[in-house]
Amino acid sequence: TPILPGDDDQGTVGGEILGGESSVQAAWVSTLVRACLKGMGEVIEEEGNATQVAWEECEDPSAIDEDFGYPQVFEGTLDRAAVALGGRALLPVAFRDIPAMLQSPEWGVRHAGLMAIAAVAEGTYQVLELEVGKVVELVVPMFADPHPRVRFAACQCIGQLCTDMQEIFQQKYTKEILSCLIPAMDAPEARVHCHAAKAIINFCCGVEADELAPYLDDIVNRLLRLLGSSPRRYVQEQALTTLAMVADASADKFQVYYPSIMPLLMQALRSPATPETRVLHCKAMECAGLIGIAVGRETFQHDATELIKVLLQLQEQPSTDDDNTPMYLQQTWSKICQALGDGFEPYLQYVMPPLFKSANVKPDINVIDDNDEVATRDGFDVLDLDDGQHVEIRTSVLEEKSTAFDALLAHASTLGAKFGEYIRPTLELALPNLKFYFSENVREVSALLIPTLVLSGNATGVISPEELNAIFLQVTRAIQPEGDAGFLGSLCKCLADSLLVVGRQAIVAPLVNEISVACKAQLSALASRRDMRVRRLKRGPEWEEDKEDMLLLQELEDAALDEMGRLLTFLDPSHQVS
Repeated sequence: TPILPGDDDQGTVGGEILGGESSVQAAWVSTLVRACLKGMGEVIEEEGNATQVAWEECEDPSAIDEDFGYPQVFEGTLDRAAVALGGRALLPVAFRDIPAMLQSPEWGVRHAGLMAIAAVAEGTYQVLELEVGKVVELVVPMFADPHPRVRFAACQCIGQLCTDMQEIFQQKYTKEILSCLIPAMDAPEARVHCHAAKAIINFCCGVEADELAPYLDDIVNRLLRLLGSSPRRYVQEQALTTLAMVADASADKFQVYYPSIMPLLMQALRSPATPETRVLHCKAMECAGLIGIAVGRETFQHDATELIKVLLQLQEQPSTDDDNTPMYLQQTWSKICQALGDGFEPYLQYVMPPLFKSANVKPDINVIDDNDEVATRDGFDVLDLDDGQHVEIRTSVLEEKSTAFDALLAHASTLGAKFGEYIRPTLELALPNLKFYFSENVREVSALLIPTLVLSGNATGVISPEELNAIFLQVTRAIQPEGDAGFLGSLCKCLADSLLVVGRQAIVAPLVNEISVACKAQLSALASRRDMRVRRLKRGPEWEEDKEDMLLLQELEDAALDEMGRLLTFLDPSHQVS
């Protein structure tokens, strides 16, 4: 049965989709969705053309909070309804009205129709992708709409579909998508051509280099035009960001554009460092790093020395708490390292001190009293601990630490033995941060760092056999109490990969015993948790809504068991985890 109406206007209605559900429930879904669509189309405008002029002439769209207007309340509700109800319940009701909305004489209603498609995509993608061709037929003509806000919404819609149906959407409709987005970058309105450039990023995230190659000339030339001729800084920043992603997606096929782009990036980076140019500098260095990886060492090394010199000058500039330049510098250093390989080693002396400082940063934590209302302040996250406590933690600190760990992994894995004197201090960071419970990424990267550093340290003699066994013991002792099934698998992989470096013959008996005890404890705990979940499901239908989460948890546990089996089989080839 079709989910979306076809040419004969026949589709599945809400009551049919809900199957055994009552007509009252079907009517409720219909009422909710139609109310959201109506509310999204009610755009409040000032007298004359003031609202539209303000929208078009805005110098910094990021400073305008467009998420909490009247239509956006309904848009958010529709988004949440899509996630809660799923595609089979919601899409037929929504698409009973959306095609007519896109034909409305009122621009606000047409805009709402497009934004509605974007809003429901995430929650309904599994059903929507079955008939996404019909959605494409609805959206593509809207790029020719006379109103810029509608064309902006068309860019948003396509970008969201690229994200929520990644790869499937791009692979099936490459020509249709790019035949809309590329010309939209020529739109006279800055907000529209900037948003088209932004949507290109979403497209690039799910496309192969060969599929992108025929369109590179048109994309890159338009982005260079925006970068070189737009008077608005936010457009220049977006052009740089999109260029970086296009370079990343097209890999070595980007080589031909390198001579045109690198001088522009150097020019942007050499512009005076002011609060107004910070973002431009960050985007330019990010772009330069990704382009360096795309074109490879042979091409990039001719400009790398001068680029590094400029970046070191920026690194020496004083920064404020709201300045993201240090974080972008760390990310860019790691990209340049990946591009240059061991040719980056001489620059570690300048890069590593601030990187270690960021990786060592302590979280800014406040324990929230049980009597206090748990609410999130700007710049803070609220985390729930296992003991029932709530803690408030500054997000900027977590981001700084997480970015630094990502950079450490990039340097360590790229340079190998050439990481030299930094192997030991990086290990001293990674081991305790296996228990940094405030950031999943810091823990995961620590688990990846350890075997990488063990390999380099063992090869160079930086780490003695006694120290290696101490490292293995510390990882083993992190395994036994670990309650996160996903990270348990990462810990077992970390230990197995590390032990492989030294070989079975070098592993001392007390360590084997510790590993055995830790794994037995985990196997017992996993069995108990699985038994508990089975009993819950048998109690009644109230647990059915949690079934999907339980299945996901079981997948994570299965992956952890696989890694544990690999670890135990390495220690004893006759061992089996059943």
